[in-house]
Parts: sequence; structure tokens; C-alpha cells
Amino acid sequence: MIDRGIAVLAAALSVQAFFSWRSPPGPPVWRDDLDAELALGQAALRTSACADGADQIISAACGTLRVRLVRAAEQLKTFDSAAWLRKAVMNTTAFEGHTAWIKQWRADWQAELRQSPSVAVLDASDSCPSGSPPGSCAAPPPTAAAPARAAGSHGAGARAAAASGVAEQEKSAVKRESTLEQKLSGEQAAPIIDDKLESAALQPVVSEALKMMKAEPTNTKIQEKGCEMLRYLATDEASRNAITSMKGTNAILKAMHANPDAPDVQGYCCGTLAHLAASPVLRKTELLSHKGVRLVLKAMSKHIGSPFVQYKGCAMLANFASTGEEQAAIGALGGTRIVLDAISIQSRSKEVLGHCLGTLYNLAAHSLNFGNITSMGGVLKVQKALGNHLGDGDLQTLGKKVLGRIDKNFTSE
Repeated sequence: MIDRGIAVLAAALSVQAFFSWRSPPGPPVWRDDLDAELALGQAALRTSACADGADQIISAACGTLRVRLVRAAEQLKTFDSAAWLRKAVMNTTAFEGHTAWIKQWRADWQAELRQSPSVAVLDASDSCPSGSPPGSCAAPPPTAAAPARAAGSHGAGARAAAASGVAEQEKSAVKRESTLEQKLSGEQAAPIIDDKLESAALQPVVSEALKMMKAEPTNTKIQEKGCEMLRYLATDEASRNAITSMKGTNAILKAMHANPDAPDVQGYCCGTLAHLAASPVLRKTELLSHKGVRLVLKAMSKHIGSPFVQYKGCAMLANFASTGEEQAAIGALGGTRIVLDAISIQSRSKEVLGHCLGTLYNLAAHSLNFGNITSMGGVLKVQKALGNHLGDGDLQTLGKKVLGRIDKNFTSE
């Protein structure tokens, strides 16, 4: 037994010497990079834009940063407390991912933070005092009563492409999103946060949005901002499920029902439903498949003169019409006619045409809808609309795919 113990000790010392020889002196490069990004992230949380909560969108972004810093700090603590052998063989990919995420966050949001009054400049000198643990300088979560800034743009939902995977259509059309929307979409830097952590991070932000919406159901500005905030956050299956579990879908539908004459409310809420409809699971729920689709079609019919409502509504219908059953359901509710009306009346709007052509392509995959499109003069309506955008290569390509599906005599030559 003594001989075996001596052999094990000798082997351990040999391994330690090997890793010491292989490793460069001082901390590894990834650790230096992560420590620097943690310091800059903490500096961002101390700026007035993050600390005072005056802007709901920036507050949401700061909330995601705060969660990331805490998560990274927890993992670093686990790493530091590990035995030397475990450290030597530990995969540091997660730490490199944290570094990349924080760096991307700063690149996306630094300009927004600088625009706020009394904002500190984010540079290497603006960090926590020496010896402070990572995440210890993070500002507390924003308070509930902070008013929201007016939206800089209506925002763009996903531009529906002719292929059936409408969730992928949103990603391919990210160039048509506003810069602000891209920052919260989560598509520029893939997070390493697990579903439970993501739900925990979203909960205070979603809760605040729902609280505001419930308190003033007929305040159109509050309902617009509430729906748009939920749309920013609904970027993947985990976030969509988190929003739904907190009755976010109910709040969106209530906003639409309570403000039928407000086109901006209808448009923003349609956009949020579009993101939720990217989930196969949520499309099967009664709230989305029955009430949601009906309210979207009602909004499009009532606000036919609003390009915003039309393209947001078509984005939702495109996402929803992913299976034959869903395509038939929209057609049975008159959705085919409503989409064709949008294409005709808003034929000069590239955003409306792009989204609604994608919806029409999906609907035409069902035989009953195909017949209705033909009988309603869909081919001619699409051709006339495309004639207004001869210089737009993307629209022309999409239009050819749609015509190839709805016009038996169409040739791409």
C-alpha cells in the first residue's frame, strides 16, 4: 500500500510538472481578456443609462449584461477553487464565450450609453476598484416607475422569405431590422446561458412590462412599448416560453382588444405575436392559434391603410402558416383575401410586399388556398405590385418564387 501511495504521488507530481512546463508564466490569455471585459462591463452598468432605468429598452439590455457578469463571476469562482489538475484539463470555451459576448454587447450598446446625459466613457480606466470581485460593481436593477422613451422606429419583424421555415426567414432578413432591434435579438453573439438562467434573467423585465400594460390598458403609448419590449425579448424558444409562462400572450391579446382603433398598438402587438408564432409549441395553443390569428386578421382588415400593421400582421401569419393545418386555418378565416388586399393596397411599400409575399407563398402550399388565390386574381395582383419595385432584386426573386407556386403558366425565363 505504501509503495502504491508513493507511485500515485510521484505520478501526480509528474503531471503537475508537465502542465507547469506546458503553460506560459502568469495567468492564461483567456483570463486576462475576460478580466478586462468584466471590468468594462461593470463600468457600463455604472453609467447613468443603466443605473437610472429611464429607458426601458436600455434597462433590458443592461439586465442581460448584469446576468452575464454574474454568471461569468460564478464560473470563475468555481474555476479558481478547483484543484490544479482539474484546472489544467478544464475546457475554457465557456470563458472565451463570455468574453466575446460582453465585447459584442459593448460594441452594440456603447453608442446608446454615450447619448444619455452624464454617461461615463467606457474605457479600461473606468473599472471597479482594485481587488473588487467580478460583478460587485453592478448597479441595482432599475426601479419600476421609470418612463419609457418613445420608440425611434416602428421596428421591422422578420421579412418572410418564400421558403417554409419562417423563423429562419427572420434571421436572413436581419439587415432589414433596425440597429436597436439587432442589439436585443441575440443573433450577433450566441449566449451560453442555459434555459433556467435565461428565464430568471427575463423575469424582472417581462414582469415590469406586463405590470405597466395591466395598470393602463387603454394608454396606447404604454401598450405599444410593452408589446415592443416583449418582442425584443422573444428571440428563441426559451425566451418565448418564459414570456408565455408569465401570461405575456394574454397581455398582448388584451392590448389589441382594448385598443382596436390604435394602429401602432395593433402593429406592435402583431410583431410580438410574430415572434411567438415562430414556436411550433406555442402555435398549437388556443391563445395563439385561435384568438391571436383572429385579432391579427381583424387588425389588418381595420387598418388596411397602415403599412406598419400590414407588414407586422403578415409577419405573424407567415410564421403561423408553417403546416398544412395552420395554412388551412388562416384560409378558412379569410386570411388569403386579407393578404391579397395588403399586397394590392400597400403595393408601393417594400416591407409590406416582402412580408406579405412570404405569407402568400406559405398559404398557397395548401390546395384550398391555392384555388382561392387564383379565383381572387392573386397572380395579377402580385405582378402589378412587383412592377412598382423593378429595381429591388430581393423582392423580384421572392415574387418569382410566389408566382411559380400560384401561376401554373409562370416561367422564370
